[in-house]
Amino acid sequence: MPKRWDLRVAIAQGAYDAFGGVWPLVGMDAFEQVTGEKTEEWLVRTVAGILLFLGGLLLHDALRRHRIDRGLRLMACGISGVLAIVALVSSIGGWISWLYFIDGLTHLSFTIAWVVLSLRNGVLTGASARPGIGRTAEDR
Repeated sequence: MPKRWDLRVAIAQGAYDAFGGVWPLVGMDAFEQVTGEKTEEWLVRTVAGILLFLGGLLLHDALRRHRIDRGLRLMACGISGVLAIVALVSSIGGWISWLYFIDGLTHLSFTIAWVVLSLRNGVLTGASARPGIGRTAEDR
């Protein structure tokens, strides 16, 4: 049985994003105690909802469908890339807690993983060096 790195990355990112999304939605006070006080709680909840939705999709597709479609791969890579840049720049600049530096590195690792998979198998672009790898009938 071949190793399905796309499923492993999807499960890891899905679990991380789902947890990151649920936490401020169910316990804003505890979230702020760890990450610092937030002036725009509606924005925190908005990002949390997006993370929860993305994490749920990744976990569902990886665990139930056993495949991650190209659109979801692109979304997972893009959202992680944006979150990585914002968290790394903002934490290095001292505008937010240093804990976001760790979060940024985590999102950067997911972004890199998706890019490496795309280069290896064409999973983001739909192209593949090997026929039948990286594209599904739904992607065509």
